[in-house]
This record gives sequence, structure tokens and C-alpha cells, in this order.
Amino acid sequence: MVAMAFSVSVHKELNLVFTEYRGHLDTPQLIEALACTLEHPDYRAGMVELTDLSGVTGMDLDYERVRTHVSRMANHYGHQQEQTEHYAIASADLAYGMTRIYQALSETNVPNMTLHVYRSEGDALRAMGRDEDSIAELPRG
Repeated sequence: MVAMAFSVSVHKELNLVFTEYRGHLDTPQLIEALACTLEHPDYRAGMVELTDLSGVTGMDLDYERVRTHVSRMANHYGHQQEQTEHYAIASADLAYGMTRIYQALSETNVPNMTLHVYRSEGDALRAMGRDEDSIAELPRG
């Protein structure tokens, strides 16, 4: 099995955290991506978060570890005053289904964070109030 690649970029001029996953996704990568976000020097609580899962080709997520990860998120988001809007792009059925499960867990356990799940970049960007049709069109800082 090939290791999954991910990238996290924080754009303070856009008030945006962008995370992109490619390849095979597993639970440790979710945990590592959150740590990269929280440790980034430009990250601020309440930034809009956009996650692109359209490049995910497979998943190996352990439900109990995902629940633990959601608990970590609850701890983080629960201590901040700002509401965080998180938008996920999950075009493939597997990624969409798993993200909806993640959304359900988050809704009941993670205060101050709302997760929105979309099938396309354009739909997610429009929901964010952006004029761009694709992530490639976002201004780069």
C-alpha cells in the first residue's frame, strides 16, 4: 500500500486553511494534518477551513481512532471563542460517505465547528462565498 500524501497551507490574507489529501488516506494522516494546521505560525482560531479529498483513492480509517481524533478536535475547537466553518470536497462516493460520518460525529461532539460536505470544488467555493469555480483560481499568497 502506497503512503498517502497531504499538504496543509495557511493563507492569512484569505483567512483560509487549505488541506489537500492525495492517494490512500488513513487515520494517522488525519491526526498529522490537524497537528500541522494547529502548529502553523499563520494559523488563527476561526479561520475558514477547506479540505480537498478529491484525490483520495482509498481509505483505511479505524473508527475508534477517528472518534479519538474527533475528541481532540472537540478539545481544540471547544476552547476557542470563534466559530469555524469547515468545507470538505469529497467527489468520490467512498470519500463522501466517510466525510458524512465524520460530519455526524463532529455535529454532536465538536462545539464551535461546522462541517459542510460538497461533491465539487465549485459548490464548496460558492458556499464559502467565493467567486472562483476551482481551487486553482484562489489567490496565492
